[in-house]
Amino acid sequence: MRGQTTRVHGYHERSVADVPVDARRVLVVVRVRRLVCPTRGCRQTFREQLPGVLERYQRRTSRLTCQIGAVVRELAGRAGTRALSVLAMRLSRHTALRILLRLPLPQPPVPRVLGVDDFAFHRAAWPGSCSPGPAI
Repeated sequence: MRGQTTRVHGYHERSVADVPVDARRVLVVVRVRRLVCPTRGCRQTFREQLPGVLERYQRRTSRLTCQIGAVVRELAGRAGTRALSVLAMRLSRHTALRILLRLPLPQPPVPRVLGVDDFAFHRAAWPGSCSPGPAI
């Protein structure tokens, strides 16, 4: 069971890219605490998390990732990276595609009416069905 601790073991600095300002890249240096496990006899240390601002192991803030995702959703690959470089967000096309693949898929709309038409290919043959629109 995890408990909360205030015992600080040390500090750690992370360099994180943030949303550009005035067409200039912004690099934020974040200083996070390295905390000691509160369980007696446990020697494990762990880093303080910043939910909503930084996810684990990320080198970009959530705001920057959202903006990159909005551009990459419309223009994937090389076109997306060219558009992002104009906005002072430089990254490779492979990184752009990785961000695109991590985006959640849009939810398909729920059909309002379901209609199916049945017919026979030949007399006394198995019936087929034809439904307009995508298959459900």
